[in-house]
Amino acid sequence: MESKKHYVIAVTVAVLACVALYLYPSPIQPEPFTYPPAPRLEGALAVNYKLQKAERWFEGRLAGPESFTVDKNGYIYTGLNDGRLVRFHGNHLEELGRTGQNLTECGTLAYEPMCGRPKGMKIGPDGHLYFVDAYQGLMRLNLPSQEMETLVPSENGSEGLPFRFLNGLDVSKDGVVYFTDSTPKWQRNQYKYAVLETNAMGRLLAYNVKTRKVRTLLTGLYLANGVAVSSDQSYVLVVEMTAARITKLHLKGSKAGVREILAENLPGYPDNINPTPQGTFYVGLTALRFEGMSRFGPFVDLTAPFPGLKRFIAKVAARQVYYFRESKKHYVIAVTVAVLACVALYLYPSPIQPEPFTYPPAPRLEGALAVNYKLQKAERWFEGRLAGPESFTVDKNGYIYTGLNDGRLVRFRGNHLEELGRTGQNLTECGTLAYEPMCGRPKGMKIGPDGHLYFVDAYQGLMRLNLPSQEMETLVPSENGSEGLPFRFLNGLDVSKDGVVYFTDSTPKWQRNQYKYAVLETNAMGRLLAYNVKTRKVRTLLTGLYLANGVAVSTDQSYVLVVEMTAARITKLHLRGSKAGVREILAENLPGYPDNINPTPQGTFYVGLTALRFEGMSRFGPFVDLTAPFPGLKRFIAKVTPLRLYDYFISKRAMFIEIDQNGEIVQSFHDPDGSVIGYVAEAFPHDGKIFLGHFSQPYIGVLSMDKL
Repeated sequence: MESKKHYVIAVTVAVLACVALYLYPSPIQPEPFTYPPAPRLEGALAVNYKLQKAERWFEGRLAGPESFTVDKNGYIYTGLNDGRLVRFHGNHLEELGRTGQNLTECGTLAYEPMCGRPKGMKIGPDGHLYFVDAYQGLMRLNLPSQEMETLVPSENGSEGLPFRFLNGLDVSKDGVVYFTDSTPKWQRNQYKYAVLETNAMGRLLAYNVKTRKVRTLLTGLYLANGVAVSSDQSYVLVVEMTAARITKLHLKGSKAGVREILAENLPGYPDNINPTPQGTFYVGLTALRFEGMSRFGPFVDLTAPFPGLKRFIAKVAARQVYYFRESKKHYVIAVTVAVLACVALYLYPSPIQPEPFTYPPAPRLEGALAVNYKLQKAERWFEGRLAGPESFTVDKNGYIYTGLNDGRLVRFRGNHLEELGRTGQNLTECGTLAYEPMCGRPKGMKIGPDGHLYFVDAYQGLMRLNLPSQEMETLVPSENGSEGLPFRFLNGLDVSKDGVVYFTDSTPKWQRNQYKYAVLETNAMGRLLAYNVKTRKVRTLLTGLYLANGVAVSTDQSYVLVVEMTAARITKLHLRGSKAGVREILAENLPGYPDNINPTPQGTFYVGLTALRFEGMSRFGPFVDLTAPFPGLKRFIAKVTPLRLYDYFISKRAMFIEIDQNGEIVQSFHDPDGSVIGYVAEAFPHDGKIFLGHFSQPYIGVLSMDKL
């Protein structure tokens, strides 16, 4: 309740700090992973004190010995964190060489890439020492000459993918070297990020000493680590550290090439693995996970299902914590509440999962795009009698058809408006976004060559209205979809002269009443589809479209155009000739986010722009363009902004453009302040007039060409 200045400053600083932290990119991009409940320490896992009987050898003379192997003379070899290879026999420790430079800073993580870090190693059947250096590659130390050779440099890698974090190694009796690349993303000195990320990117590889060729045996391993070939050479084991399991790959017999999980839900995160004289395997656990180990459970297990939390931890874990110098109680409370609120907001899941997208600089309003007032000469028809007319088509009698946001199909000629039917239920709430799935929402439509009205309902499917009987039929229900994928957000439509219906499914994720999320997400998931009226079959022509919207078949029927709304471009698919099936971009970097498209009598196309993007339209630029490259920012916006508030980001200003068959803008039509026509999603030419529609407007705009 207090309003003193220091409260405001403290809370403001805390909130701004949290927002800045949220927007600051995380170094990791984890996937969710769920561990089974950690095992109990009972039975074979019962607590004991066996390791307390061990001795410590060479303490203070070496650091980081991690992998061991032994030669025929009893010398044990290992690698150290300063890049040295050493061996010992009894209490005699001998240095054999270095895999990198000899610097004062060697032994620190930061200098490992320069100093080297020998990891998994094994004496091969030829008596030489085979090992991997985490940074340098697969190597061999000639014994006894102690000449070191790089067999496969890390930059060469395997099958076009360089090594990034080489780790475990074993050698079979026939001289095949099996080794792991833990992750192609992180180096060993960044292993904590690799552990926290918990992504399946590791590889098991094999190097043939005779042919000097390397190949990839397994991919998709969770931080691939230690390797062990079985004593009978019939299989190889590979440790998946961050999955707390061990995978088995059969090398021989009827199961050769088969991958199985040998052991899972281990009581720790396994590291190296070695066969024993008893025919079993010793598995080192670099960190433990068991029931009751802490009040909350193992840290890696706890965070694994929550990518957002892990991204947050990766941002702040290596950074200093800042404190206010003053310690008064109200400061502490204000900052704590603000930080907790920001953390809670960060962890709250976002409804969208956008990919980054970068627009070119928005075009200037000059030349064919120069500002004019043509749309202010338009009239408003049927104002207050309908809402949301967005797509138009005309029959041979001059009736113009459109669909409304309450689910009705209507037609008009002159000033006579006639209702034809509904695609959904007739409810009081029809006309609101929340009830659209029940009430229906007719979208793209066209009179076919058979004289009937073909259209899509955003929710119901591809439909046909028999004229003049006015019987409505669903040709392809949305739940049926195409090629196993249901329709989710049907949008644009056109019909060719031979009766093929071309239509779009904007996204398989969002419905039309969630279109603002689809726009903000800017993902390429839309489809262009074709329905053959004769065979009653539907097929998918194009995928990977950015919010696929309006459709237009060319007058010569040789190609079809499809609008990619959130990419601000129009794509062309050739239907005939030598380029049949070829996909091209016809027009891009449009001055708005295009919606519907219609051919004109001049052989050009009118393109409605449902919202605009041009240089100088605001101090910062178009909202969608600005946020597109930043998925984290968009996830944040989607969390905190109710859908109804997105309209505030769109300025009331109308424009549609005319493009030629090469995609060049011929002319544009403006209402700079939206005083007569607020927005234009469709511009449909007929009988010397252009009919203007938009899903948010309670009227049909009509522009007479003779007034221009």
